[in-house]
Amino acid sequence: MNMKIFNIILLASVLISACTDPELDPLQRDKLKSGSTLALRGQSVTNLSSEDFATGVDTFNLLADNSNKTFSFTCDFVSENISDLQSVDVFVVAKGTRTKVLNVPASAFVKAEGTNFNRATITIPHKTLFDAAGGDICAFKPSDVVSGTISYIDIENDINLSDGTIVPASAIVNSSLFESTAFYPAHKLRYVAKGPVSPPVKAFLASGTPLEVDLTAAFVGGSAGVTFEWTAVDNPNVDGEIFSGSGSILMGGTLVNLTTKKQSVVYTVVPTLPNGCKGLPFTVTTAFCDASELAGTFSAKTTGAGLWGGSDACTSTWEGTVIWEELSEGVYNVKTISPNGDTFIDMSQGGYYGCYGANAQNQLPEGTLRITHQCDKLAFIGTSKWDEVYKFDDVKVDDKNGKKLTIKWSNTYGEAAVVELTRTDKDWPSSTSF
Repeated sequence: MNMKIFNIILLASVLISACTDPELDPLQRDKLKSGSTLALRGQSVTNLSSEDFATGVDTFNLLADNSNKTFSFTCDFVSENISDLQSVDVFVVAKGTRTKVLNVPASAFVKAEGTNFNRATITIPHKTLFDAAGGDICAFKPSDVVSGTISYIDIENDINLSDGTIVPASAIVNSSLFESTAFYPAHKLRYVAKGPVSPPVKAFLASGTPLEVDLTAAFVGGSAGVTFEWTAVDNPNVDGEIFSGSGSILMGGTLVNLTTKKQSVVYTVVPTLPNGCKGLPFTVTTAFCDASELAGTFSAKTTGAGLWGGSDACTSTWEGTVIWEELSEGVYNVKTISPNGDTFIDMSQGGYYGCYGANAQNQLPEGTLRITHQCDKLAFIGTSKWDEVYKFDDVKVDDKNGKKLTIKWSNTYGEAAVVELTRTDKDWPSSTSF
């Protein structure tokens, strides 16, 4: 950045509120002769852009023993006159009060390779910062970048110049002009609290179905020792709700949609962490769906293409009969009828695995890979024997009576297939969609 431009911006920001009487202006901002500031450097800048640090330059864990932890950041003293620096004061800001926790002398700043400025890495014990912030662990919540809820210890840095002038953190505005890897002010920093959190949960179920949600399933960061309480807001168009409860399984009642329109019930879940503090609340929202009607018998044609051992391309076509066996509401196991008997087929039998030889049917994995059709959405759940991740790339109903279903799938191994399924036992309802 052009130093003259920077000086003008800095001087404008600090002189607007300058007093004419030096006795009424202890910071003596009217005597500021040249721009002087702190610029964040090194790993501290990298941390700012990482989701793991949630807008902070360092983090602490609400559930960990932080007694030996330190807060650390690296910065340059940016000035036309490096010798102007006397020291840097570090403050914790909490409840409107600034508490000084450290004075860093100019001697801690030394010439850094590749720059004209002097650099220092400033390290402060966690306990020093925590005590200055009030010493209450329950005053913090686990930070969540997705929801934008960030809990942190607020740290500010003032510069003391050798002529007695103070450049306070409030004089440096963190604006888009500065926030870059080239220059990011190190005057206002966050020491972010981390801990287990859960994203919002969507629970799909058919009307008249008991609502049971495992609250630990989506809890990121560890759920051991965490307890949950929930409350719900009454929806007059839904019957059977249980409006409050506790436990790791949300037992929300047998919910009945009293209308022909889409309805939902929203549960607010508050976790209590093992240290007794309340965690970050999250929501569980129900969505009613028509019961899935895909169980039955289909004639099938599968055309597959992929890589044998990750190298040689192969294509193969298989035709036969498959059965979708409903294991639970909207969850299906898929089998093929062949000379080798019923075999779990990962939606691909023969058509893809024909690439692997005549005995491929005898070698197919049992695994736990299943197909779900819930709320008009077809998806894979579970894993195959070899842990490939499967996904549906395209799903459509081809003819007007809804009997023919064409599915395109692929997996992380490089395998893919197009499966044409024509229902042979019955029609499914015309309202069925994917």
